[in-house]
Amino acid sequence: MKNHKRAVVLLPLLLLLTGAAGWLRQWPIASADQAAEAYRVQLDASVYRHASDKALGDVAVIDAQERMMPAMLFAADMPTAQAPSLHALRWFTLPQVPLARLDLISERDENGRVLSIKAREIKTVGSEGDSWLVDASTLSARPDALLLQFAPEAQFSANMRVEGSNDLKTWWTWHENNAVLQLRQGDERMVQTRIALGEQARYWRLTLQGASVPLQAVWAELPTAPVEPARTWQDYQGRASADRRSFEFEAAGRQPFDRADVLLPGSTLAHFRLESRDDPTQPWQHRAGPWTQYRLGEAARSEAQGFVPVRQRYWRLVADRPIDDAPQLRLGWRPEVLIFIAAGQPPYRLVAGSATRAREDAPLADLLLKMRSEQGGNWQPASAWIQGEGEVSDASALEKPRDYKRLLLWGILLLAVLLVGGFAVSLLREKKVHE
Repeated sequence: MKNHKRAVVLLPLLLLLTGAAGWLRQWPIASADQAAEAYRVQLDASVYRHASDKALGDVAVIDAQERMMPAMLFAADMPTAQAPSLHALRWFTLPQVPLARLDLISERDENGRVLSIKAREIKTVGSEGDSWLVDASTLSARPDALLLQFAPEAQFSANMRVEGSNDLKTWWTWHENNAVLQLRQGDERMVQTRIALGEQARYWRLTLQGASVPLQAVWAELPTAPVEPARTWQDYQGRASADRRSFEFEAAGRQPFDRADVLLPGSTLAHFRLESRDDPTQPWQHRAGPWTQYRLGEAARSEAQGFVPVRQRYWRLVADRPIDDAPQLRLGWRPEVLIFIAAGQPPYRLVAGSATRAREDAPLADLLLKMRSEQGGNWQPASAWIQGEGEVSDASALEKPRDYKRLLLWGILLLAVLLVGGFAVSLLREKKVHE
């Protein structure tokens, strides 16, 4: 029933998007999930190479009956946040001693790792609950938090004081009353044993206030760097100017270029400025630089330059001095993703390159959000991919059709001129007869 309702919603979109003649190239679409409701296809260099529209509007998906599917082009995937890694830490139980009067005597190795610890009690009034010393000296990065594991049967709700030190002598308080709890009622369980950290310390002292609970393990929660989607690169050989101070390149496709690197022969150092344009008659536009590009042997070389993504055909490197050996320009981009709804008859094909046909972006963002809410927060369109370099569908797809309306208008105007002229000639003849 749910799929039937969605098909009814998509029917108006299909009526608007029917007809798919006049595409330059087409690629079969394959997927491991043949029954998915939506698919995501990552575009590759062959698609960009055959697209002609500046905004990639002539890239679409058609079904077996050559109907265009509701689709929308999305930018490259954002960096994926990875789950934090957990690192087990050594910890020691400290004896319960009077409040704020604890002298620690520790034995450490040459790397600072704690081998043993003893506490000397000083007589005073009052005492606290369980206390532990956590050895974080082996960590190479600052942890985001400490995760504590207590005995599963323990039930408690208490405040914990968290103190840090780098030498076991001088301590500072990070949390005075950090709430920790572990409760159970029937089958329901509530646990809060994570201690957020904002500073780095070699040692942490954890003290429960007025509670005694068996501790079983301590982990450091270490952040992990987000994983960025892979960038694709294409190398181009340029054409040098007469003074060999500038080099022009022509890109093969409509990729959203956002990185540029220069490949220099041998050990070279030069200053470059990068420019681009989409038409040879347009002025050059600045993209990156000036920057110093160098190469010292095989290992030492400068980094690629970043700029706002742009789809342009023509590129130029301008150097501060003549360069005998022409450099290569390496352009990089993150492939975009075309998401479409499988509302037609498979098999599906991706098509690109047309002077007459264009994809009308369907409002998929809200629909995908609804599908995610129905099927779970982790739901994503099924992964699909195109096969091969594609096959020619219509070799004349990029030829602009004749404007018959304009020809008809000119024909009508010419006919009107001839009629008016003929009428004028007729009047002149009649005038001569009467004279």
